[in-house]
Amino acid sequence: MAQQTTRRRVAKGCFAGLPYPRNGRLTLYALGPGFGESVVLCMPDGLWMVVDGCTRGGDNLPLALLDAFDQHDVDLLAITHPDEDHIRGLDAVLRDKRVHTVWRYPHGKMVRDFLSCRLERSGPRPERRLATLYQLHEALEDAIKDGEIEVIEGGTDGPAPWIGRTGEYEVTNIAPTSYDAMRMEAQFDELITLRRDDVEASERLLRYLSGSRWSDRPNSVSLALTVTWGQSKILLGGDVEKGTAHGSSGWRGVIRRLTGDGRRCDRRHLLRDLTVVKVAHHGSKGAFEAEAWALHAETTAVELGIVLPFDAHHLPHAETLGALDTRVRRLAVTSADACRQRVEAARWSPTPAERVVDDVSMVAVELNARGELTEVLLGGDAELFEVPAPSPTVTVRGVQIPDLSDLDLL
Repeated sequence: MAQQTTRRRVAKGCFAGLPYPRNGRLTLYALGPGFGESVVLCMPDGLWMVVDGCTRGGDNLPLALLDAFDQHDVDLLAITHPDEDHIRGLDAVLRDKRVHTVWRYPHGKMVRDFLSCRLERSGPRPERRLATLYQLHEALEDAIKDGEIEVIEGGTDGPAPWIGRTGEYEVTNIAPTSYDAMRMEAQFDELITLRRDDVEASERLLRYLSGSRWSDRPNSVSLALTVTWGQSKILLGGDVEKGTAHGSSGWRGVIRRLTGDGRRCDRRHLLRDLTVVKVAHHGSKGAFEAEAWALHAETTAVELGIVLPFDAHHLPHAETLGALDTRVRRLAVTSADACRQRVEAARWSPTPAERVVDDVSMVAVELNARGELTEVLLGGDAELFEVPAPSPTVTVRGVQIPDLSDLDLL
């Protein structure tokens, strides 16, 4: 009998107990919530990908995970959109790791140039969210000057697929649509008023600079990514939402773009019969688009949906949790205690899974090229759920009643 080897595990730090990724498998780590959410992937050929940032207290979670595995390179860093809960801590990733390629949301340079102009005049304590965004863009600028990084703006017309060493898998950017990117550009056009002999900031800009939130609903620039490897398909939905009533906006716009128009190839297979879905926008009501989910689970239910809650009160939305029950076999919810009542009210019941990390809310998923989940591990107060199978029924005089024929009643 062959001797079974013991897997190497992280020895210390907030990820102590987490096993190292195995060669020839694709391992996904969904981190958070802390402040934000992050997804880190170790590819079958050993390349690493980081999507967005997440901090918790003094821990930069994606950076701490890479350190735990003694990993010094980030082969692809994807920055989905400029909300603070997705970018905080990414400047440290850029400065501490060798980042080779960056995909970022559209119009990033426009945002950076605008912030640079503002912050040079704002004194030593700029508003926090602006400072976080500025720090990210400064780290990007420094990396570009060093000449060791490629920075590409994303979108449906953005970068070509990112392909591994042997071409066995692809990462594809499928959102935002060009229409939604233009909506963001139009919003920036409203920030400055040009007069004959002066430049004037709009009231909206002044409110934003003083700390009010930028109103971008539905989200117009978030990237969404698909990872395809053999029969395994992963969707990382970012914060993409339903969009406006326009047919080229949001998830409907993504599907329209992937469908093609006779001159472009139909690429809807990227959204069809998925293995793992990181549910968009923390499971919000606006992020659930029935047309998209009809593709995700066209012939078979998605093997695993992952929801990273935002807070205890609003997200994930109860309606979305309920709508997933016929489309997803199992649901992993990080920080499940914060929304357990809503999850269980939507008919999801806890199911066993190995818990390997105490201090970080997370889920780790291992897949093979056949589209099989070979491992699901939990950390912190994350929980794995499944929908109970409905009781069998028989019809008596046109009325369905429980089928008790298989029960031993004696």
